[in-house]
Amino acid sequence: TFTRLDAVGNPLTIQPRNFICGYVPQRGEPGAPVISRETSLFPAIMYRDRNGTSPSGPLLGPQPYVLINELLVKADEFIGVNVPDLDGFGMKRDQIRLSLNTDYELPSGYSASVLAGWNDTRMNTMGDHDFSDTQSWYSADPKFGRDWSIEARISSPQHRRLRGMIGATYYDQEFITSGSGGLTVSACSNTSCLAGPLVTTTPASNGNVAEVMGVFGSVSFDILRNLTLDIEGRYAEDKRSVIQTGASFSSTFKQTTPRVILTYKPADETTLYAQVSRGALPGVTNGLVSTCSDQTFTVPYANPLTGQLSTASECEQISAQLTADQYKGATDSQELDAYEIGWKQTLFDRRLSFNVNAWYYEWKNRPYGLSVRWVRDSEDPALRDGIPNAFANGLGVSVAGGQKLWGSELETALAITDRWEAQLSAAWTDNEFGSFFDRNLQTQFGFINLSGLKAARTPKWQGNLSTTYRAPLRQTDWTWYMRGDAAYSGEYWADGANLARAQDYVLVNGRIGVQRDDLRLELFVRNLLQEDAWATVDEKSDFTVQGIVGGWPRGIAVVPQEKRTFGLRAVINF
Repeated sequence: TFTRLDAVGNPLTIQPRNFICGYVPQRGEPGAPVISRETSLFPAIMYRDRNGTSPSGPLLGPQPYVLINELLVKADEFIGVNVPDLDGFGMKRDQIRLSLNTDYELPSGYSASVLAGWNDTRMNTMGDHDFSDTQSWYSADPKFGRDWSIEARISSPQHRRLRGMIGATYYDQEFITSGSGGLTVSACSNTSCLAGPLVTTTPASNGNVAEVMGVFGSVSFDILRNLTLDIEGRYAEDKRSVIQTGASFSSTFKQTTPRVILTYKPADETTLYAQVSRGALPGVTNGLVSTCSDQTFTVPYANPLTGQLSTASECEQISAQLTADQYKGATDSQELDAYEIGWKQTLFDRRLSFNVNAWYYEWKNRPYGLSVRWVRDSEDPALRDGIPNAFANGLGVSVAGGQKLWGSELETALAITDRWEAQLSAAWTDNEFGSFFDRNLQTQFGFINLSGLKAARTPKWQGNLSTTYRAPLRQTDWTWYMRGDAAYSGEYWADGANLARAQDYVLVNGRIGVQRDDLRLELFVRNLLQEDAWATVDEKSDFTVQGIVGGWPRGIAVVPQEKRTFGLRAVINF
């Protein structure tokens, strides 16, 4: 049993079932996760003589080529843009990136800069959607993104007591994706099940078109010779749009983000500072909400949550699973109020240096995903006819909550000798949710109030220790070196309910090599001590079992560490 909060903040005792409470078992321990080996394009379950269905019509009899025909072949058709072709499970990405940076010296010590960039990214992935060895769910997720930007700024002479900078920027982006599981093929894995493969698609509405215009500037003033005040600010208008055939939704986020920094240098070796700032990101556009149909169906269907017959529209189904403040075409702008103090110091003729800081953040309107299940008409509004699809879809909707974070960081460097040096860094962070509710937890865990709980996948402690030794090779122009690194990642909660926990681990890497001005030869090893604690532990929907009211039950997906790996690296500088 665990104590959580009910919807109004009173203590509540919960008794979760069929979920990991405590540390996620390691490989070889009782209850350890099974690593998926689902990479075959021809799973045996698709050879069974069972009829299925797809958006283009019925699927009759055995379907050995269904993954190829529905996932590999239709990626371009799904998002309407060419993406890389796949010949099996995995990911392929094509990128073109261009950038231009120019600086120009103006009279009287002023300077001007222009920065411009253009990016084109096309990606296609195919994988095991249920993360298990069960032959059940497979998905493809094509994505397309293109953006370009330009920025110009003018700076005053930097040697003056009062100095400043002013600039403007423009950014334009198009991004198309459906989110996880855009194209999905599922098959009932029960040997007694007569249902064949079910092909589903979710609208490519998780992406958006963005247009951002902003102006910014800063002023620095030396109050005293060793005391400086910096004031910075930016104003931006960020327009986000979701566009589908016959339907569109736009929202504009206006954001003002200031920052104030006070820096004190009592000596050349010492810097003390304090800063206050506000950061901002646009809200997350909910393509599912903004493009749903509000037309009542003319033919009844089985409600996927209750099993009862219904003719409720797409919008009514979605809104019934959300509160009034969650049912929005876009969440409100995110804001991060940040406070930080720090100390930078060098000692012993610069042989020892350290930076230490402490910070506190308050994150307002932090987006969080909730899954909804609904029966829809055609994803193309022009083809909607009031007749429901034969199957339900599931997709995420972003809602807003609040979170507070705080912590401290330390970075040090020490020259032990002229040839031997070491670096140490450590970070301690903590956090808690403010007003935050997740309806998806109700059926399985018995509560929805996350207030006071911790964010998943956020280790409280992290650290890194590295050391390097260099020495010349006698009577040559070569230098040999040896380096070791140890990285520590602390334990963390793997799920929003704070029930399953990931264990901490240490990764040790090493390398030894020789180097001269234009060439480096290096032998390296990663994960020297064969650490086998899970590299990532994360909460996922469990598609291998029967769905429950309110969505699929929760499970835990893990990613193994890379095995101990040796390699030889050659680097040529020219």
